[in-house]
Amino acid sequence: MLLLENKFPSLFQGISPDFIGSEYDRELSTGRGRIDSGLIKEYETDTDLIVMHDVAAETIYIVWQGTQSRVDMKNNLAYLPRYWPYRHQNGKRLHASRGFVRSHESVSLDLIALLKEMWSTGKYKKIFCTGHSLGGILAHLNAHALSYAMEEELEATGLPPEERLVCYTIGSPKGMTWNLRNDYFKRVPHTYRIRNDEDVVPRLPVPMRHHVGIPILMDEHHFLINFE
Repeated sequence: MLLLENKFPSLFQGISPDFIGSEYDRELSTGRGRIDSGLIKEYETDTDLIVMHDVAAETIYIVWQGTQSRVDMKNNLAYLPRYWPYRHQNGKRLHASRGFVRSHESVSLDLIALLKEMWSTGKYKKIFCTGHSLGGILAHLNAHALSYAMEEELEATGLPPEERLVCYTIGSPKGMTWNLRNDYFKRVPHTYRIRNDEDVVPRLPVPMRHHVGIPILMDEHHFLINFE
């Protein structure tokens, strides 16, 4: 963490996220989870994330949790393709690994509804997605989904695309097909994918799956940007 604080100060300095209020608490539409002060838990897929905000920075933060259970591990291993619904109306059909899509879609409708409700207050202009390991690929998928689901709201801010929607992940596995990867780069250009030099998860050879984002390799002494 010290390395990141020293080398990427804009990511850590001036950010003071806080929990969102209890007025957003509710049951998930699936009936299999809840939102409590921004903590979102879906029980069937064991998907966990937290939504926080910094009103002074006009930013909503979405943090996806990594692998914590056998259900998470099962989703990690389910790499066969599944349809990904976020795309242009006449665009190519997009796909991602089945387990990752399943985890994301178990909470996506409730998350988007929550974000739109928060956005309607006029307090926000930016969304920051992040996560580690399994949470990293879910953050990538979520950023891509929001580039479509929140497109009107984000464009209305007048900010350039690289400022209004940002994604930083650590140790994310491969999970997107080539067409989805290409669309991601167009939709979420401000994405950094950080990997520890000794972390094997990002290097696992998953057939027909690809990384997204500008890669950053780090160890206790150095970091390399765009090393691939």
